[in-house]
Amino acid sequence: MYIHKLPLVQQRLPVYEDYSDDVLSYGAYNVYPQSMENYMQASGVCSSAVQKFRDFCFGDGLANEELSKLIVNRKQDDLNDLLEAVAFQHAFLDTICLHIGYNGLYQVDAVSVVPVSFARLSNPNGEHEGKIAIWNNWANESWNSQSTKSDIKYLHTFNPDPSVVAEQIKEAGGISEYHGQILYLNKQNTYTYSRATFDSVLDDVISDAAFATYRKKNVKSSFSASGALFYNSYTEDEREREEVQREVMNLQGDANAGNVLVITPEAGQRFDEGSKPIEFVPFQPNNIDGLYEKQEKSVSSRIIGIYNQPRALHTFFDDSGIYNQDLLQNAWLYYNEQTKKDRKYLSRVLKMVFDYWKDPIESDYKIKPQSFGEVETAEVGVVQEKESIDPLIWSELTSKEKRRYIETNTNYPISVQPETESENISTSRFAEFGVGGVQGILAIQNAVSSGITAYNSGLETLKIIYGFEDVVAREILGQDKSAPVDTVESIEGEEANVESPSTSESNESLKNLSGRQIQGLQRIIRKYNKGELTKSQALIMLKAFELTDDQAETFLTPEEDGELDN
Repeated sequence: MYIHKLPLVQQRLPVYEDYSDDVLSYGAYNVYPQSMENYMQASGVCSSAVQKFRDFCFGDGLANEELSKLIVNRKQDDLNDLLEAVAFQHAFLDTICLHIGYNGLYQVDAVSVVPVSFARLSNPNGEHEGKIAIWNNWANESWNSQSTKSDIKYLHTFNPDPSVVAEQIKEAGGISEYHGQILYLNKQNTYTYSRATFDSVLDDVISDAAFATYRKKNVKSSFSASGALFYNSYTEDEREREEVQREVMNLQGDANAGNVLVITPEAGQRFDEGSKPIEFVPFQPNNIDGLYEKQEKSVSSRIIGIYNQPRALHTFFDDSGIYNQDLLQNAWLYYNEQTKKDRKYLSRVLKMVFDYWKDPIESDYKIKPQSFGEVETAEVGVVQEKESIDPLIWSELTSKEKRRYIETNTNYPISVQPETESENISTSRFAEFGVGGVQGILAIQNAVSSGITAYNSGLETLKIIYGFEDVVAREILGQDKSAPVDTVESIEGEEANVESPSTSESNESLKNLSGRQIQGLQRIIRKYNKGELTKSQALIMLKAFELTDDQAETFLTPEEDGELDN
């Protein structure tokens, strides 16, 4: 039997014991983080993607504004400054490195960020086992050439136990000689190094940097003469030749735009009889600006895609070149939802440290999602406003007017539910979307049921984009599989409160159904018969076409599945 051998993939992050420094090497030559930083800075797309990830992880800072102003170190950084730096470490290398200082009472009294590129894990079999080596010149990047390996500091890992801190201070020779501890943390929560967040698309990052270099060289170094001027007369000496060239330069446009190559005959050179005294031959420029246009777009998409970022976050314009606020705002809301787990992770990191702060802190460390302009965004990814509409005015608006107001006025707090209308009025609006709307809702339902889209994301999409009430949206999506059974809100019992339209109105609506709408009904019934929709979900979708309860039940009765086709 012949076995195909897979091509070898170069190991990007080799880790081996460096006995000379008693550390574990962080990649080849122990310079992986420094190399990744250089690659990131050379690629405009990668730098933008990492920055966007950092910005959304930091959001608008801590929700508790008083706590955000807490001074946390001797450099006078406040807690928000610390959070922003930590958010970058998480967005860049998925690693957090903090220096923790203690006072004489063994309490945390100073916290500052240490660049991850300065930290190395000590050799687990060496003299400094379990410590973190800190030095600013692992890759000879320090401006201070006098920084030598004797300056490497081996610090204990974070352990706020007062008895442990007291023992370490005693071992160091007193509080004045004690250098504190290092919190070195990654999501894997293991004693190992993390890869850069863009490591899996590093080749694309390098390609993007190469494209930038190519464009620069094409502009600065390519042959750019507009043509050649043949001076078909013999020049007596070099001075006369230079005079001819000066005269040509004086005849060129503003700032000598469009260089001209001047060719004069050499001694003994003859020209064909009848040739003009002066002849200009234009050059056809070799335009290669768009040579790698498709490759650039492909590379850019893969880099952005590794962070699950919508392209709208990187370009504010639609295909027509017009600024599209709705497109950008939807992307903003989406990415706030995508980075929600990261903000919670950073909140836990702060809690891990500041629960041992010298002055007790009685507050959580919740991080506010990043606002869109003057509009704040809620944790669930919907819009909230600082000044809401008058409730009396709101109560006078129809359902269509309310939705139109929400779509056109970004300052309205969609997450605040005003006085709800009946479920039937909300669901009847579904018929306005036609077959395309039905297909869109079915796609959302399938994505949620298959686990591709989070339940809350699908729920908010149905509420914001389609305008469904919360109860109706939950019926369409069914039970949240990620939630415990006993905590899932039951909504089937609420169907009794739905006011069905009259039989005559429903019969009239059936007569007026178009062919595409009938196809939509058939699609719902088929999905119900296959078990892809629950009966509750199928009923709510059928009633969107203004069917009565009895008519909807009839369509879902097995022995009458073919009635609609007939």
